This record gives sequence, structure tokens and C-alpha cells, in this order.
Amino acid sequence: MRAEDLDLRELLQFDPKGGVIRFGSQRALLFDAVAMGILRKELVDLLGVAGARGVLTRFGYAHGWRTAENLEG
Repeated sequence: MRAEDLDLRELLQFDPKGGVIRFGSQRALLFDAVAMGILRKELVDLLGVAGARGVLTRFGYAHGWRTAENLEG
């Protein structure tokens, strides 16, 4: 599947009454970019740059893996 073949309107659903967001039938979360920046700073302060990079890299990998699985399915 190519990116050009994807239609975000078909993949993303939102239930305004229940506040549930779904991406390709899987429940999804919406994060504020500023909140993610604050989390990154806190991770750096707690774990150092290398530790924070490790945690965020693993999170990014897991997110990409799950998204790919979801799009295949």
C-alpha cells in the first residue's frame, strides 16, 4: 500500500458524544505537541539525553509497528 492510496477520512473516526478517536478501528490518543515537549524535557532531566532518546525511540518504533499492523489488517 502506498501513502497516496490512503484516505485519512476513511481511517480516522471520531465519536463526539463519547470522545473516542479511532484510527483504522483501533482506539487512538491525541497528544498536544507542547505536552510531548514537556515529557521529553522531563525524561532528559530524569534519564539524561541518551536515556530519553532510548525511551522515545522505542516508543516511536512501537507506534510505527502498530500503525503498520493496523493498516495491513
